[in-house]
Amino acid sequence: FISGDSSTVVYLADQETNNVNELYSVPIGGGTVIKLNDPLPDGGDVGLFGIKLSPDGSTMVYSADQETNNLHEIFSVPVGGGPVVKLNGPMPADGAIFEFQFTPDGSTVVYRGTQNVIGIDELFSVPVGSGAITPLSNPGDTTFNYQISPDGSTVVYQTSTGGAGQDQLFSVPLQGGTVTQLNAPLPAGQTVESFEISADSSSVVYSIGFIDVIEGGSPGTALFSVPIAGGTPIQLTPEFVGGSGLSGFDISRDSRYLVYQSNQDAPGVDEIHLVSLSGGASVKLNAPLVSGGDVQAFVQNADGSRLMYMADQDTDEVREIFSLAPELPELPPEIFSDGFE
Repeated sequence: FISGDSSTVVYLADQETNNVNELYSVPIGGGTVIKLNDPLPDGGDVGLFGIKLSPDGSTMVYSADQETNNLHEIFSVPVGGGPVVKLNGPMPADGAIFEFQFTPDGSTVVYRGTQNVIGIDELFSVPVGSGAITPLSNPGDTTFNYQISPDGSTVVYQTSTGGAGQDQLFSVPLQGGTVTQLNAPLPAGQTVESFEISADSSSVVYSIGFIDVIEGGSPGTALFSVPIAGGTPIQLTPEFVGGSGLSGFDISRDSRYLVYQSNQDAPGVDEIHLVSLSGGASVKLNAPLVSGGDVQAFVQNADGSRLMYMADQDTDEVREIFSLAPELPELPPEIFSDGFE
């Protein structure tokens, strides 16, 4: 890792004791090496569940069993050295913090762990320099996947609250408050599979699938969009027929539309489509495929103006790269009751 002002390098190494990883910093041009973590107990180690540099490059947050062997907690420290601050709250024996993320502005850390009850992974937020710890998930909910919105205001997470392998999707303000379920009620046997937050932080797109095939790695069955604060989900795709499904999706950089790869038109033939986040008919993006051909992958460029995809489009089993400008078709102007557009 390199600090935000490019003056310091931070690294993890078993520099002093073989097989005991610790965290160090050193001026980028060479100089005195500073150990960043506090002394470890016998058996202690740094970094089992990650080390991360704040977005402004000034602070490291690291996982370590620094106070008690096998009790993995998270700590923050300036990259140039200084006081080490424990961020999580009191932990039960055998508890652990498994995952943590900075908010985009670097002011807050959101973390997931068994801070209250062994076997129940919950979400919390805390200022990066320490302070009041805020519970985010509903008490007793087991969380396993979460994202922070790009504007840093909201956390969206999945839980297994549905029972029988059924996962649900929720949002909550970063500073705590009302937890809102985002997905519509699911039929028995279906589950929320994955989700993505739009770049403008206004919407969440999620996929659903069948529990028994999700566990086997098979693709999802439909895509939905919903306001990040809650509302009525909009179904963006048809329910894919048996033998077909969803292979991947990505929201456009301007948060207007969704690109997705699926077997929507023919089972076993992956293609890419585009659809507005507000719903409506989808548009196929790839050119017609040769018999036996399909799309293997796609990616947007940094500003979303171009989309590249790999496909054996012209010759079966000959994979090539294609580029296009993804655009929704122009819609006719809406005419209001007073006759004006």
